[in-house]
Amino acid sequence: MRGGHSGAEIHLYRGNAIKLLNRLLWRLSGTVALRLSSFTGGNVRNAIPREAFACVAVPEGKVTAFRQEVQLFVDEIRNEYAIADPDIVIDIETVQPRAVMKEQTQKILLNLLYALPSGVIRMSDEVKGVVETSTNLSVINTTDTTVEIQSLTRSALESAKQDVVHMLQAVYEMASCEVTHDGSYPGWKPNSHSPLLTIASSVYRRIFEKDPVIEVVHAGLECGIIGNIYPQMDMISIGPTIRNPHSPDERVEIVSVQKFWQLLVKLLEEIPVVA
Repeated sequence: MRGGHSGAEIHLYRGNAIKLLNRLLWRLSGTVALRLSSFTGGNVRNAIPREAFACVAVPEGKVTAFRQEVQLFVDEIRNEYAIADPDIVIDIETVQPRAVMKEQTQKILLNLLYALPSGVIRMSDEVKGVVETSTNLSVINTTDTTVEIQSLTRSALESAKQDVVHMLQAVYEMASCEVTHDGSYPGWKPNSHSPLLTIASSVYRRIFEKDPVIEVVHAGLECGIIGNIYPQMDMISIGPTIRNPHSPDERVEIVSVQKFWQLLVKLLEEIPVVA
């Protein structure tokens, strides 16, 4: 699948490989008595999972029905994601038999993954077209004795982020899971009246003879961490052009690196004069 940045590209509504594979497994557990051995997917918490893998056991008399159900599912999701994620692929391979989960454990896990929210929670009321709050079901890894699941929640508003975190905790606790919170970083609310932004825009026009494109992005930045400690500090974020971040297709536009450096040097020269 396409995957992508779980903040900057979450609004594109691409498929989440973990969620979609679980949707298939949840269905098959009822129709063909599928038994789950292992489930893995995603590799970093700040990327939309583009791959997921499950090892399952199917009763010998249900193999044909299993393959038919998988093909029906492929047709369904390709129709659903024809625009957002058109190249979805599901492969089936035969493997050696392995131990399977207890039936009740499997039921709890598949229900949990189905219930966990993942995607845009709320769009910004202040900035049209920008996500305010989202959460991404990022990683799942199973072993013979444990299941580890990771989600990453983002928001420009700390209170909104905490609300979603509590929502996730409530779902996990209903499945009797142990929940930990770590790696959190604060939101960074946009300031359209920033003096530093005004200076940077002026310097940009002078260097490149055109207006800069000023955007609000739904992504975690160091500015949020710094701003949480120094709330009165004026900050902007600038950098080269990056395409498809947090995916195998990630690229940087080399020409934009030079432009960024020119802007940074001139901006640093300008600030003391204005201040």
